[in-house]
Amino acid sequence: MRSGRGDLAPTVGARAVPDEIRASVSLLGLEFANGLVFRFEILTRFIWRSPRTLVVSVFVRRFCMSITRYAFAHGIIHNMGFEQIESKFIATKEKGEVSSLLIRPKRAEWLLVLGHGASTNMRHTTLQTIAERLSDVGIATFRYQFPYMERGGGGRESQAVALETVRSAVRAARSAASDLPMLVGGHSYSGRMSSLAAAERPLEEVSGLVFFAFPLHPAGRLGTERAEHLEHVSVPMLFLSGTRDKLADLALLPPVCERLDKRATLHLLDTADHGFKVLKRSRKSDEDVFVEMARVVKDWAERLN
Repeated sequence: MRSGRGDLAPTVGARAVPDEIRASVSLLGLEFANGLVFRFEILTRFIWRSPRTLVVSVFVRRFCMSITRYAFAHGIIHNMGFEQIESKFIATKEKGEVSSLLIRPKRAEWLLVLGHGASTNMRHTTLQTIAERLSDVGIATFRYQFPYMERGGGGRESQAVALETVRSAVRAARSAASDLPMLVGGHSYSGRMSSLAAAERPLEEVSGLVFFAFPLHPAGRLGTERAEHLEHVSVPMLFLSGTRDKLADLALLPPVCERLDKRATLHLLDTADHGFKVLKRSRKSDEDVFVEMARVVKDWAERLN
């Protein structure tokens, strides 16, 4: 598979964890229940042969499947069977190449072009976790760098460069996974750049935008000016926002989404801040916040069809 000028062999799992460990975890996640039940049924059929064991066997099967579902829902185990491909593409003629990273699960149904936050990069733990949990639910991700972060950080380029980079990323992602319907978005800064690009001119073959913590205003400076361009976005938009996000005041974001009517869907993440850190003691749900976001994105994307 090719993306831009890069052409690297795929690897299994994420960069920071050895393949053999990830393979073992994947095997645990996928085969845990069936493996236990199989061994139990061997005993019941060939050793005990009691009618009562049939009832016990059904109970054990249900119990094991419940444990597996619980473990997936709470981020204890994950389906880590995915293909990972690193590559490069031209962001702009002036700025040159930037890096990209495609994670594609075996049964991918969607592709999300996923940008990083203003002070992070595409390999940041938050973005990596988002990508992995999306992979668990069948959503491939195409992460990419903005030119300033490709150089190692420092001052950001002009908005024009950022918007052109978003468009280039969409084209590169389409080349990397042309068979999948596409979504575009990102964490904080890149989500806003994606919507600005879509407001300026529709992004080709993009079905919707996903905002992981849309930065409605700077911290401590309330306002909605950053959302004015959303009126010109023609595709559906999903806002995933924490109730403790200091860049998206709860008195301001819901009315913004209401004005966008059916184009906007707002999902509030209980006790999460702008980086998705939660207050475990006061959080109403015990579902892992990244698992929650992946579930919501999948459900929302399915409704787009």
